[in-house]
Amino acid sequence: MGYVDPDAVAAREASLRHQLEAEFQQATHSLSSGDIGESQRVLERLAVDDPNWIAPRHLLAEIYYRTDRIADCESQLEWLAEHAVEHPRLSLISGAIALARRNVHAALEELDYAAYVEPELPSVHTLLGLTLLRLNRLDEAEVAFHKAVENNAFDAAAHDGLSQICLRRGEFDEAANFALEALQHDMQLFAAHYHLGVSLMNLGRPNEAVTAFRSEERRVGKECRSR
Repeated sequence: MGYVDPDAVAAREASLRHQLEAEFQQATHSLSSGDIGESQRVLERLAVDDPNWIAPRHLLAEIYYRTDRIADCESQLEWLAEHAVEHPRLSLISGAIALARRNVHAALEELDYAAYVEPELPSVHTLLGLTLLRLNRLDEAEVAFHKAVENNAFDAAAHDGLSQICLRRGEFDEAANFALEALQHDMQLFAAHYHLGVSLMNLGRPNEAVTAFRSEERRVGKECRSR
């Protein structure tokens, strides 16, 4: 075997690393510009070119979650967990997936961590509140939803979560007000129509309640026709 100049090898490795870093910056720029497809393409190539590089896999997990490729997302999350990578955004994604599967205790662990480490993370308090609500821990859920509204006053799901808490407590006026607030921010949040209807029915306003329920029925009908 001939002589190998270590300086030349180091120079080649540095050049390759510089190229990979430049491509990663290109991928992050594409992602921030809204070109998810291009960002995903570059990141997937980087994950092959340097399979032990954490950063591309982290962003791929986020992209796969945003594009509803849950199996691919979980594959990246598993790899990152095996390599002892912890990050509140990854915990947020893991918690959201667990909550969607009704694995509320796993969701609580992930979302509680994410909310503690990065309390300004979008939607983290809303998801934590929904998890606590499923566990019937109403006081803690209420705190989480109020934190969500403090972070984002337009968070319709958080307002609707507060409506659900008031319904369980029999506070129907407040429940209706929170549901209306949710609908002001998102008329397509049909759960809020339903919770408004329940509130109005308990307040002795059946005609208005029926109108709210019909909005929810239209959503169910659309979902059935789309299947």
